[in-house]
Amino acid sequence: MDAPHIVQQRLEEIDRELEQRQNYVERYAKELARAKHLWEKKHAEELLKRRDVSPRDVRDAETKKALYEDKTYGKFLEAEAGYEGLKAVIRVLETRASIGQSILKMQTRTGPNT
Repeated sequence: MDAPHIVQQRLEEIDRELEQRQNYVERYAKELARAKHLWEKKHAEELLKRRDVSPRDVRDAETKKALYEDKTYGKFLEAEAGYEGLKAVIRVLETRASIGQSILKMQTRTGPNT
């Protein structure tokens, strides 16, 4: 097992790395939510071009396509993307808080300058 100061140093490195990547996590979570919905729109459009789909699938695709063209859907996408981005940031912050707690515990066991 590594010495406490080595473990503490590694935890601090992980915390710094998470801090640096936090903005990327938020941005990519938002981009993922937007890309997912764009893909679903394209899927609905392509489904409507096919001849071998059930009437139910056609209705579903037509409904989805109409919703994608509605301005309120754009607002929904922005809200969902923002929410997904914030969830990602919260996960990073929770991890960083856990790391901080581990560092504090280690410091109380070993003394502040070990």
